[in-house]
This record gives sequence, structure tokens and C-alpha cells, in this order.
Amino acid sequence: MRMDDSVVAITGGASGLGAGVARRAMSQGARGVAILDVNDDLGHALVKELGSAATYVHCDVRNSDDVSAAIAHVESTFGALHLAVACAGIGWVERTIAKDGTPANLDGYRRVIEINLIGSYDFARHAASLMSKNEPGDSGERGAIVMTASLAAYDGQTGQVAYSASKEGLWA
Repeated sequence: MRMDDSVVAITGGASGLGAGVARRAMSQGARGVAILDVNDDLGHALVKELGSAATYVHCDVRNSDDVSAAIAHVESTFGALHLAVACAGIGWVERTIAKDGTPANLDGYRRVIEINLIGSYDFARHAASLMSKNEPGDSGERGAIVMTASLAAYDGQTGQVAYSASKEGLWA
């Protein structure tokens, strides 16, 4: 996909891989970049770095209303969306059972699944809905969605069952 004159939205866009995608999109001529994240300080700092073609939206991908509002902001600000990149993600390490036989905390597992898997899917479905309004490109595409997975989907580490499960879900 060509970046020139494209609009890009990135969850987890304020740091790490997401911030790298934002910088790369701008350097390759994106018309607009929307940084969606929960870290307001880093999000605003990145927008300041990237300039007036960037915008920040506070977005917790566990909250479908936040995701919907963020995509609506992209539409109202830029009029379209061409590339959606799901980078929001967390890890959590805990063995399924402790050495004393105590079961792992289900809330930690649930949080990883909600952010890494469900949040990515929610973002993708809202992004696809907006992209469906685009005129088809030369190859018939209306946009692209990138989901950030991991080799942990196939080769997990001890104590990372939630992370591995969430990333396998994205591969599926």
C-alpha cells in the first residue's frame, strides 16, 4: 500500500511499534495520521513531533465506545481511512498454577485477551466500516488493516499463556 495521500490510524500509536508506524507513515507522505492510545502525554508529544497532519485520540481499545469515537474522529478530521494498524497490546506473566497449586489470576488473563485480541478486532471492524466508504483503488482495494501478532502465537514462553493465546487469535 502506498502511503502518499493516505490516512492512517494506529492503536497503541503513542509508543513502540505504533509510534514507529506513525513516523514511517508521515515520512512516506501520509495525508494524516491518527494516534489512538491511552497514554495522553506520549500521544500529545508524538503529535507535536509529527506536526499538523497528526492527531491524537484517547482510546482504550477495551471500550468499544472509545474505539467507535476514535474512528468517528478520524472520519471527521480526515474524511477517510486507508490504513488501520492495531499495535495496542500488553503482556502478562503468570504460570497457570503457582508452585503451591494456587490457580493463576483470571483477571490478568482476561485483560490481555481484551486488549490484544478483542480490542484489535473491535478496531478492525470499525476501521473496515469506514474504509468501505472509500472509492476502490487501482487493484480494487478500499484500504488495509494490519493486526500485530507475534511468534509467541506458536512458540510461547513459560507463564505467557494469555499473550500467546491472544496473538494466536490474531493469526487465525
